[in-house]
Amino acid sequence: MGRIAFVTDSTAGLPQDQVEKYRVVVVPLQVIFGTESFRDGIDLTQREFFERLKSARTLPTTSQPAVADFEEAYESLLADPDVDSIVSVHISSRLPSGTYSSAAQAAERVASGHNKKITVIDSWSAYMGEGLMVIDGARAAEGDASHEDVVKLIEEMRPNVKILLLVDTLEYLARG
Repeated sequence: MGRIAFVTDSTAGLPQDQVEKYRVVVVPLQVIFGTESFRDGIDLTQREFFERLKSARTLPTTSQPAVADFEEAYESLLADPDVDSIVSVHISSRLPSGTYSSAAQAAERVASGHNKKITVIDSWSAYMGEGLMVIDGARAAEGDASHEDVVKLIEEMRPNVKILLLVDTLEYLARG
């Protein structure tokens, strides 16, 4: 039996060691400061983001990955003979992001040409709420859980995951 591959987006906040350990493909969102655009986590680290934020006149915005970005990730994994299926977990569609929609469109386009299953899951969460779903799914897959069992596990996690945030300042919330 081959492996279940995992795809997520950069809002999951997965530590690099976990990305490497579970071979997670992370598709970056775009972070836009004025006229400059950066791929989250690739062209712009978290540290660089917060440094830029301190001096920014206007708050940055983000843009979802293109459908083609997800298609490329899925096609690459589907071409791997060791990959049996893909579970793709993304930032909540309830937030102002079309990331889940882009991932779902890409899966629909790519899946028709393959006999391997791609399941796209709306995490109903963000940041490490989303990231923990990916990690728990990958751990279950390592323990020989089936594709369907992994999807069920993640879907059952969704209503129970809660994120609490502490901020050093309310400045950026007020400006936003």
